[in-house]
Amino acid sequence: MTLNSETPILITGLPRSGTSMTAGIMAELGVFTGPTVPGGEPNPKGFFENTVIREKIIKGILKAGDFCPLGVRSLPPRDFNIKISFGDGKSLKEILHNIIKAQGYSHNLPWLYKDAKLSLLWRIFNSQFPDALWVVVRRNRQNFIRSCLRTHFMVQHSTEEDFWNKFADDYELRLKELIQTVNRVIEVDTDAIISGNFNAIETLCEKIEIDFSKKIVDKFVSPEHWNRNNK
Repeated sequence: MTLNSETPILITGLPRSGTSMTAGIMAELGVFTGPTVPGGEPNPKGFFENTVIREKIIKGILKAGDFCPLGVRSLPPRDFNIKISFGDGKSLKEILHNIIKAQGYSHNLPWLYKDAKLSLLWRIFNSQFPDALWVVVRRNRQNFIRSCLRTHFMVQHSTEEDFWNKFADDYELRLKELIQTVNRVIEVDTDAIISGNFNAIETLCEKIEIDFSKKIVDKFVSPEHWNRNNK
């Protein structure tokens, strides 16, 4: 199944679970992302979130509903699904198409949007892109908590393990419903990727009909960055 403007790859999961690494791998293999949030100490190779979509669309939807734009506190209800239209009457799909077109997207290529907050808004995106390929990223729960407690933009919300366990439970409930509902979904275990098992990435490449390159993936994946949060 070749993906195009109507069938994006939508990558989500808990924050600090490896969504950036997964999106970065696909970007290195040739999937269009548009301009993305640059890296820093928490994610040295980048976050791979389309900057315009994240700031204008994702955070805009959450702010409009009086929910936390960072997707940490005051989360939308699990059944959150509203019809999005913009001032000129365009749908969310049309707006996203216009954004990536302006960024240089060619319609014969697969494109992706990665954001942990898609876990909160997945019903809205599923209604706009019913044939999208969803990628749900997984990570060991304890490693996720350790990473949150070592990452400045996460630990600012809480230094308590119980908080992050509850947070993970809230996200996991939504991800479970996503998996049970959407037409196409692949689950990716990023702990396995770090260990050198790239089977899920190979499957993803097959689904979107692009070439898998172990050499490219090996070069991009950096266990030294990942494992520092597992100690």
